[in-house]
Amino acid sequence: NMATLVLNKHIEEKLRAEALHNEQRQHDEVWNGVTVIMPDANLEHTVLAGFFCHVFLSIFGATRGTCHPGCNISDRIEGWKDNYRIPDFCYYAPANPAQNCGTHWCGGPDFLVEILSPGDQGRDKLEFYAGVGVQEVLIIDREPWVLELYRRRRNRLVLVGTCPPNGAALESRVVPLSFQLVAGTIRPSLVFQQLPNGQAWTW
Repeated sequence: NMATLVLNKHIEEKLRAEALHNEQRQHDEVWNGVTVIMPDANLEHTVLAGFFCHVFLSIFGATRGTCHPGCNISDRIEGWKDNYRIPDFCYYAPANPAQNCGTHWCGGPDFLVEILSPGDQGRDKLEFYAGVGVQEVLIIDREPWVLELYRRRRNRLVLVGTCPPNGAALESRVVPLSFQLVAGTIRPSLVFQQLPNGQAWTW
């Protein structure tokens, strides 16, 4: 799929108005003043994001941090709608200095997940995520299936490991979890393992 640059002001305003009033378009973003209409998430995508919430709540409960299956993240308190991203899942530890502004977070989470859809530009968000202080990013690509773990180093998010189906598990240094894809007949299973006790969850 190719991106489309709309220079016709009338068409741009019409598309923007339709997006703002469409409840299905809650995950569109603004990148430095440019509206980015994201690919539609399918049911697999939304169930997987919900499963991350289930696992993290099982580990941390409701008092040891904050989990979101998608939320607005900006680099500013005022005028945040000019620049924000919406990951598919994020976890803010209790000591995270980001500010909860009600409508959005000013500052990034400790750990976040991007689940890619066809045409998705999730990897292009890494520079922004690094700028707002994110410590780790797990990208889940589904065409073909592979996990990518990025970790903060010298104010950048750098790739520290990948896991194709049946590859070696990726261990987080931010949350007590490892992530692994296990080959299946229809799609791979995603296995979460709590460290160091070994409790596992499979999606």
